[in-house]
Amino acid sequence: MSCNTTIFYPIGPLKPGIYESDNIEIILSHSLKEFGKEDIVIFDVDEVLVTGLDPYYFEHYSKKTALHEKLFSQGQEVIDKFFLYMFLSKPWTCMDENLPKIIKILQQQEVKCIANTALNPTINQQLSIDVPTLRVQTLRSFGVDFSGAFHHLPLWGFDTLDSKHIPKDTPLFKEGVIFSSETPKHISTLEFFKKVGIKPRRILFVDDSLENSQTMYEELNLLGFECYSFFYSKKNSKSLRSYFSDQIFARELKKLELFIEKLLNGEDVDNLFRQNE
Repeated sequence: MSCNTTIFYPIGPLKPGIYESDNIEIILSHSLKEFGKEDIVIFDVDEVLVTGLDPYYFEHYSKKTALHEKLFSQGQEVIDKFFLYMFLSKPWTCMDENLPKIIKILQQQEVKCIANTALNPTINQQLSIDVPTLRVQTLRSFGVDFSGAFHHLPLWGFDTLDSKHIPKDTPLFKEGVIFSSETPKHISTLEFFKKVGIKPRRILFVDDSLENSQTMYEELNLLGFECYSFFYSKKNSKSLRSYFSDQIFARELKKLELFIEKLLNGEDVDNLFRQNE
């Protein structure tokens, strides 16, 4: 289907559909004016609410350096430890400094606000890392807390979801955040609605993936939901690297390279994981 896209807020009343904007205040202005306790706003997490610094990508992966080639010629256990350290150690920041304030205003208006991320609930079945708790803590560190929307259901493992909709890890709901893994977000969202027994009057969905935004609108529209689905394109208009100063970038790159050196030399790095949990 064709996609209604605009960088500016549409003139006149907003109709259900798919839109594009790099301005989160424009995206949320409709719900700020019109939404109430019968409505819901659903945010993606990475590159919508927060973004993390990935110095390895800029300095090694994209340049295919000798260090990168050596690291990825190692066994899977070494590579898994690298990705685990990356996940635990990277610094985070808000995609928009005004977003936590806007979310609180929506919550004060009794609009239900939750998140739905494609992040897996587990990094690796053998690694005892509580991914959902870490991500919830990251959001709260910036003043974003979705736990009040459905406080009677702090944790749920989607045990009602048909196995054909679970390509990898079973989705998990924790304190207002759905961790969909590879299950399409519209499926985990609809299953969550069934679990909590709601059919929202209106839904506003924000994702940094155009495909996700299109699919959410198309599938919910077919079922009779009034859905406003936004492709949040800020990561395309402002480099994610620019969210962090040169000083922070250099510091994090050095830490990461020292870790990789220890890892490649066969040194014990488990204590570094504990420092970052």
